[in-house]
Amino acid sequence: MKNLLQLFIGAFLAVFFLGHSAMAHVQSTEGMREASEVLIHYWHFNDEVISDDDDEVPSDFSLVGEGVITYPGTGDGYMDFRSHRPADPVSNFNLRMGQEPDQGAILRVRNPADTRELIVAAPSTGHENLVVTFATTRSGSGGQEQEFYFSADNGNTWTQVGDAYDVFEHDPEADNFGYIYKVIDLSDYPEVNNNDELHFRIMAVGEGSDGSSGNQRFDNFTLDGYLIQTDLPASKLSIVAVNDGDPVYVDEPFSLTIQVLNDDDIPTAVEDDTEISISLASGNGTLGGNLSGVIEAGEMSLVIEDILYDTVEGGISIMADADDLEAAVSDEFDVHVRTYVLTLESFPPGAGVLNGGGDYEAGAEVTVSADSGDDYAFENWTIGDDVISEDAEFVFTMPADDVTLTANFTMLGDVLLMHYWHFNDQEMVDEEDYLVISDFSLVGQGEITYPGEGGAMDFRSHRESDPVSNFNLRLGQEPDQGAVLRARNPSIERELIFAVPSTDFTDLVVTFATTRTENGSQEQQFYFSSDAGTTWVAVGDPYEIPFIEDEQGIYLHKEIDLSEFDAVNDNPDLHFKILFVGEGNDNTSGNNRFDNFTVDGIALSDDVNVKDIVSEATLNVYPNPASGMFQIEVDQPDMLIRIYDLNGRMVMQRSMPGTSMGVDATSLPAGLYLIRGISPTENISVTKRLLIQ
Repeated sequence: MKNLLQLFIGAFLAVFFLGHSAMAHVQSTEGMREASEVLIHYWHFNDEVISDDDDEVPSDFSLVGEGVITYPGTGDGYMDFRSHRPADPVSNFNLRMGQEPDQGAILRVRNPADTRELIVAAPSTGHENLVVTFATTRSGSGGQEQEFYFSADNGNTWTQVGDAYDVFEHDPEADNFGYIYKVIDLSDYPEVNNNDELHFRIMAVGEGSDGSSGNQRFDNFTLDGYLIQTDLPASKLSIVAVNDGDPVYVDEPFSLTIQVLNDDDIPTAVEDDTEISISLASGNGTLGGNLSGVIEAGEMSLVIEDILYDTVEGGISIMADADDLEAAVSDEFDVHVRTYVLTLESFPPGAGVLNGGGDYEAGAEVTVSADSGDDYAFENWTIGDDVISEDAEFVFTMPADDVTLTANFTMLGDVLLMHYWHFNDQEMVDEEDYLVISDFSLVGQGEITYPGEGGAMDFRSHRESDPVSNFNLRLGQEPDQGAVLRARNPSIERELIFAVPSTDFTDLVVTFATTRTENGSQEQQFYFSSDAGTTWVAVGDPYEIPFIEDEQGIYLHKEIDLSEFDAVNDNPDLHFKILFVGEGNDNTSGNNRFDNFTVDGIALSDDVNVKDIVSEATLNVYPNPASGMFQIEVDQPDMLIRIYDLNGRMVMQRSMPGTSMGVDATSLPAGLYLIRGISPTENISVTKRLLIQ
């Protein structure tokens, strides 16, 4: 609801609709005098409101009529928002109405933009000498210029204001973060004054506007002007809004905004205190509650609050009456029964078909059901972290609030990523024992060690002349960046050990890239152990390792299918071993290198799920939802905390110093995340969901 207090402070109001008169949309201003400058419309975009049906962005404040931004046209371009981040900031120019700097969001107008236009409906009823102000910037691929237009006739004809202007690339290190500050004075255009059909248009032009990616951005868009006053006396009433444009509900208080006009339909102050009474003009119910109010001398408007209506129906209208003033009748409106939204979501998204969502009265008994897809099995219904039902179909009692029910499913049959080392964070947990934990583990915790005598283990960062491997990239890892694991010579007395629990998984496949320097061991041998390294089984024969500078190929792409070895399945004690067995393993220099080491497998049963595999630890996350700092608390000290987005990409990893840790969420985009805590000593982990707003 727009803030009525803001609506009426400052300068005098000038709110009315032409539906209550037969006047032309551009009115004469002859003989009128100026008042002080006032804010007419304001979009700060911080609430990130966009209608799903009409792709409209309503104004965050409108003094007159309704301000709306649309982006009509053809092609794949669309509008959305971009929340503030230190590396991707909003603009602090032209902040109004108490909006704080360095917070909120901007409007993002996405490419291709050459077949679309940004339209701003901004009625100026009762105002003149208008000024449009906003901040704008672009991404690197966005249109490099803009043109500004106005229309005095609802967009039928357009007038360009000035020439095309450059739009600079967004840069947090640049002055004003790359935003340009536009102040467009329209005082030379009388047709924009006192005009309820006023529209603005911004065209993205110049290089980049036709791209398939890129965008232009806008923040703190305002229209200011001066209230037009007249010497003509007050003569009539006008009902500006019913409940400030929000829905009216049966037996719930609502409001009526009434304004006084003169014969030119200009808002005009009354000379004496004027009592206003309201009554039902159309409708079958009874109007009750507060039915009167007083417009004080020198004022031109009134809000009557706490009105009641007792019948659910459409076609209701209200009459406002006062002595010596022409009565006004509101537009017809509907009275609704209050309902609340039941939203059904599946996790993972698209895992099943859900039935029963919709709008319901409080206390309604709603049957909801979840039908799992071919690759999933239903697990339970939850609200937040609370399990509501373990039945796929059950009766839910609707509360007096909007609520989201999540149907959780278990993935079946598909090959799942169990463990992944990409080595790009170059984190050696224990320098003495050469301990490298996995970058992702679905089951327990994967670990690499390099026990033995001589040699060492470290990382080698990507260089163009000494590259990493782009084979087997997972979880959003980018090519040509990060690092590789380096097992250094002499390696003849050492062995590369992988702890890879496979609890509740079968049909394992190991995949990795490997290479060597000129003096590195020229062959490797792969083994597995089903008893935590007590006994070992060789898999296949030794395989040759290419020299990193050979023209015939930098890395060997190795895939080892373990599906014929039952001992590796469903095994919390599973280990792998790579021995360096070829010529060169006893050199004092040289090394073997590894990148993107993964273990994949298939779930053994319908019950396999992250939550089932991990159930013996406690992890709490609060507040949830979070918008700034949030706290993680666990019952086991020194746990490894990983945060994943819904695409499975790990976006953050930290080792907890104890059992409590604070995390700054401002660097993460809004959305749903998985917070996973992994025990450093046991095959135990626990996962919770976190919504970042």
